[in-house]
This record gives sequence, structure tokens and C-alpha cells, in this order.
Amino acid sequence: FRWVDCQLHSLHALKMPKAIHNALTRLPKDLDEIYSEILQKIDDANYDSVHHIFMWLMYAYEPLNLNQVADILAIDLEE
Repeated sequence: FRWVDCQLHSLHALKMPKAIHNALTRLPKDLDEIYSEILQKIDDANYDSVHHIFMWLMYAYEPLNLNQVADILAIDLEE
């Protein structure tokens, strides 16, 4: 179901029928491919923030909610 949700989310952003058709012809085959595409779309300006969040997510004892992620982004580790 996660695969379907990701596909629908990416298709929903498209407006032109040709773009939708092109996207449908090259759908990722599995979640690994989907997640890889999502990570490749992260622009350089946000890379450090995303990396920082992933590190916290990997070591958290429980899932983090959106407010906790916002708090993490407010922490400047270089200070």
C-alpha cells in the first residue's frame, strides 16, 4: 500500500496528460526505487537539514512527530 500511496502522490503533482502518461510508463518497481528517487530529488540547499533529520530518526528510541522534527531543525550543532 505504501508503494501505491507514493505513486499517487507523485502523479497528483502532474497536470499535463502527456506528463502523466510518461510517468505511468516509468513507475518505480519497488519501494527501494521510490525512496531512491525521492532522495535524489533533495536539492543541495536542503541536503544538510535532511541528513540531520535522518540521523535523528535512525537513533530515536521511538518515532518522532512533526513538532519534534521541527525542534531538531532548530538545533544548530555548530554553535
